[in-house]
Amino acid sequence: MEAAVQTDQRTERIERILSAINDSDLSSIKSVVGNIIRLINNPKSTARDLKDIISIDPPLTAKILRVSNSSFYAAQTKIDDVGKAIVWVGFNTVRELALRQKACELFDRDEAIEGYRRSELWAYSVATAHFAKMIYRREFGKTGDNIYSAGLLHKIGLIAEEQFLRKAFTKILHLANSKGEHLSRIEEKVFGFNHAYLGREIARNWNLPEEIISCIAYHTNPFEAPEEHFEITAVMHVAAIQCHFAQIGYYSATLFDDELYTRCLEALNLEQESLNMIIQEGQLEIAEMLEKGAL
Repeated sequence: MEAAVQTDQRTERIERILSAINDSDLSSIKSVVGNIIRLINNPKSTARDLKDIISIDPPLTAKILRVSNSSFYAAQTKIDDVGKAIVWVGFNTVRELALRQKACELFDRDEAIEGYRRSELWAYSVATAHFAKMIYRREFGKTGDNIYSAGLLHKIGLIAEEQFLRKAFTKILHLANSKGEHLSRIEEKVFGFNHAYLGREIARNWNLPEEIISCIAYHTNPFEAPEEHFEITAVMHVAAIQCHFAQIGYYSATLFDDELYTRCLEALNLEQESLNMIIQEGQLEIAEMLEKGAL
């Protein structure tokens, strides 16, 4: 009976958070991000479809044009139209740019709370997405579109906790820092769920593809993911751990267990030496993008 009461309380709390999200500024992000991800997953999507999604969002349009005109893409003439950006930069690249620029709005507020900052979480999320896509393409020969999307969004539950459960979130961070415990374990004690579980419910509410939902839901333990989504979830977990090794952004929120990490490497048939080479290259790419205004 007690377990049923706790489950009801958890469900009620999550429903309140989802309702608050839908009534907040995040709802506009939900709409555009969802549309971009659906476009990415539709093999029949066209440049016109992408332009239409971007053009109805003036701030996103401005960001795409700013990045398209950066020295990173070395445009020969000024790009003043999304259609021109798609032609010059490339359809797939602009899809990724649009998703990254819109997802970035989730991390806009940058107040420090017990060592946590959204800007640091964003740096970590971008690196995780970038590393995951590189690993997935180099080691498995797959496009990595969904894994990149999932990498950008896999900490959305943490942002929701910060925004809508702020007092308890601050307490949780303090406990995690003072006791040296994993954040997820403290969340489960206080809320009855962790940010990965909450992220899953948000992703479902946003009607994201099941593959992305699994990545978000099980990024702290890929072996709990459905069998058909294990590989992509485990690759993202491995990519996130590289952020620990490289000390990129706010990586403390990801459960890091040596035994779990080793099991993932073995299951995926990955070697740390190969990963090190990919991550070194990935770090250089990210540094160049930052230097030349592409991030």
